[in-house]
Amino acid sequence: MRIEKKLFRTLRFALSLFCIGYTFAAFSNDVNDTTLVNNLLEKANSLINTSPEESDRLARITLSLSEKNHYEEGIASSALIIATNLRIANHNIPAIENYYRSLNYYQKRNDSLMMQEIYQWLGLCLAHESFYDSGKVYLNKSLTIAQKTKNYSGEAQANLNMARLYKSIGLYHESLRYCHAALGACDLLNNPELRWKIKNFTGYIYLQGNMHKEAIEIFNETARDIYLYPNQPEEIYRLLYYISQLNSYLKEYAKAKQNLIQSIEAAKKIKNKQLSTYFIGLTHRALGEIYNLANAFDSAYYYYNLALMNKELTLDKHAEGQIIYCLGDLYYKENKPDSALKYFKESAKIHSENKEIDRLLWANLGLGKTYYNLNKKKLAKKYLSYAANEEIDEQNMEVLAESARLLSIIYDEENNFRRAYEYFKIYKNASDELFNADKVKKIAQLELENDFEDREQKLKYDREQEKIAMEARIKQNKIVRNFSAGGLVMTLALLLFIYRSYKQKQKSNFEKEILLKEIHHRVKNNLQIISSMLSLQGNYLSDQKIKDAVNESQGRVKSMALIHQMLYQHDKFSSLDIKEYIGQLVDSISASFDPGKKKISTILKIEQIFIDIDTAIPLGLIVNELLTNAYKYAFPDERKGTVAISLRKENDEKFNLVIKDNGIGLPEKNQIAKQSKSLGLNMVNILTRQIKGDLHITVSEGTQFNIHFAEVIRLQKNIH
Repeated sequence: MRIEKKLFRTLRFALSLFCIGYTFAAFSNDVNDTTLVNNLLEKANSLINTSPEESDRLARITLSLSEKNHYEEGIASSALIIATNLRIANHNIPAIENYYRSLNYYQKRNDSLMMQEIYQWLGLCLAHESFYDSGKVYLNKSLTIAQKTKNYSGEAQANLNMARLYKSIGLYHESLRYCHAALGACDLLNNPELRWKIKNFTGYIYLQGNMHKEAIEIFNETARDIYLYPNQPEEIYRLLYYISQLNSYLKEYAKAKQNLIQSIEAAKKIKNKQLSTYFIGLTHRALGEIYNLANAFDSAYYYYNLALMNKELTLDKHAEGQIIYCLGDLYYKENKPDSALKYFKESAKIHSENKEIDRLLWANLGLGKTYYNLNKKKLAKKYLSYAANEEIDEQNMEVLAESARLLSIIYDEENNFRRAYEYFKIYKNASDELFNADKVKKIAQLELENDFEDREQKLKYDREQEKIAMEARIKQNKIVRNFSAGGLVMTLALLLFIYRSYKQKQKSNFEKEILLKEIHHRVKNNLQIISSMLSLQGNYLSDQKIKDAVNESQGRVKSMALIHQMLYQHDKFSSLDIKEYIGQLVDSISASFDPGKKKISTILKIEQIFIDIDTAIPLGLIVNELLTNAYKYAFPDERKGTVAISLRKENDEKFNLVIKDNGIGLPEKNQIAKQSKSLGLNMVNILTRQIKGDLHITVSEGTQFNIHFAEVIRLQKNIH
C-alpha cells in the first residue's frame, strides 16, 4: 500500500512537470511566432510599392501564422496589406473583404489613425464596384476623423477619393468640389508629390466636364513638373493618358497617339504587373477610340478587341462597358444593325448596373438611333426619350441634341407636330450650346499649342541652367586642385567670393531673361488669341466690307504677334533682326493673298540690321499696310506683277525703307490725296511720324513709297 502511494505521487509529479514544460514550450513558441509575424509584416509593408507580389506572399504567410496563434493584431495587419495590394491591382471585391476584416480589429481598439486610413480606401473600392452610397458613408467617416485629428495628408487623400467617386457617377461639378478641397488640405502640409497627383486628377475632371480651358492650364503646369517625379511611373502614365484625351478632343490625333505610346512605356515601368497590364489595356482602348474618330475602322476594331482580351481591364466593369459601347458604335457606322444592337444593349446593362448616367445616356442613344434606322419607331422613341431627358444631372449636350433631333423627326413623321416642335426646341437649344462650345474649343486649341510650346521652352531653360551650374562646378574643382596647400584657404575664400558674386549676377541676369522671354511669349499668345477671335468673328459676317475690315485688323495683330514671337525665341530682347522679321511677315501676307506666289512675286533687298522694338512695331505695321494694299489694289483682273521691298542704313542715325510695285499705280494726284484719307494710308502717315520719318509717294510705272526714318530709342537718347 505504501509502495502504491509512493508510485502515485511520483506519477503525479511527473505529470505536473510535463504540463509545466508543455505550457512553457507552447508559450515560448507563441512568442517566437509573434516575433516572426511582426518581422514579416514589416518586410511585407516595405515591399508594397517595389515588389507587390512578394509583399502579398509574405502577408498571406503572416495571416496564416496569426490565425494559427489567434494573434488578432497580426490578422488585422496582414489583411490590411493584402487588401492594399489587391486594391492597387484593381481587384476590388477581395480587397473589400480584407479591409472589413482588418477594420473589425481597429474598431475594437478605437484606433482612429488606422480607421481613417481603412475608411478612405474601403470607400474608394466600394465606389469602384458601384456601391456608391456605402462608399460615400466610409469616405465621409474618413474625412471626419482626418479633420478632427488634423491629419491633413489623410484629409487630402480622402477628398481625392471622394472626387473619384463622383467622377464614376458622372457628377463632375461635385467631383471638382472635392478636388479643390483636397488641394486646400495640401496647402497645410509640405507634400508636393501629393499635390501634383491631385492636380493631375483635377485637370482630368475639368476635361471630362467640358471645361477645356481650365484643363489646359492644369496640364501645362503638371506636365512642366513631370521630370521632378521620375520614380512615379503610375502617375506619369495617368498624366500622359489624360493629355491624350485632351488631344483627341481637339482632333490632334497624331499628338494623342504619341502621348498614348509614351504612356505605355510608363506603364511598363510600374512594379505591380497587374496594374501595369490594366493600364496598357486602357491605352489600347484609347487608341481604338482615336482610330474610330479618324474613321480608320480596321485599326479601331483591332485595338478594341485587344483591350477586351486584357483580363485585368475586363475586371473593371466601367472600362469593359465603354469598350463594348465603342464596338457597338463601330458596327452602327458600318451599317451592321444586329451587331450594333447587341453591343449597345450589353453596354447599357453594364452602365445601368454601375449607375453610370453619362455612359448609360450614350448607350440609349445608340439603341434609339439603331432602331430608328430599322424603322422600329416605338422602340426608338423608348430609348431616345430616356437619352433626351433634360432633368438628368450633368446631361450630355451631344446626347441631348442628337436624341432630341431624332425624336423631333419621328413625331413629325407621325403628324404629332406639338411633340415634334417641343423636341425641336430642345435640339435647337442644345445645338446652340454645342456651337458656342465649338468656338471655345477652337480658341482652346490655339492656347494649347502656344502653352505647350511654352512648356518646352521652360524645360529647355531649366536644362540650360543646370548645364551652366554643372560647368561652373567642374571649372571650380579644377582650379582648386591646381592650387598649393599653403595658399589654399585664402585662394578658396577669394574664389568663393568671386564665384558667389558671379553666380548672383548670372542668376539675376538669367531670371531677367526668363522674365522677358515669358512676357514676350505671353504677349504673343494673347495677340494670337485676339487674331483667332477676329478670324472666328469674320466667318460669321455677311457684309463684305465689314468682313474685309476685320480681316485687315487680323493682319495687323499678326504682324505685332510675330515681333514678340521672334523676341522670345532669340537671345536679344530689346532689338530685332529686321531682315528676318520682314521676310517672315512678307511670307505670311503672300500666303494669305497669293498662295503659291502664282501671280505676284516679291523681291527683298534688306540689310542685316537690328532695330529696337519701339521702332520695329510701327515699321512692321507700315510694311503690312503697304504690302496688303499692293496685293489688293495694284494688280486687278488677275494681272501678274512684282513688289520690291528694300531697307538700308543711310548713316548712324537714319534708315531708308522703299516699297515699290509695278501695278496700275495712282494716275491722278487727287487720288493720292483721297487714298491718304483711308484708314490704311492714314495709319501709315501716323506710324511714319511716330518713328520721326518722312513719307514720299511716287507714281511712275506703278507706285513707290519711300520712307526715311530713325530709331525711336536713339532719338530719345539724343533728347536726354
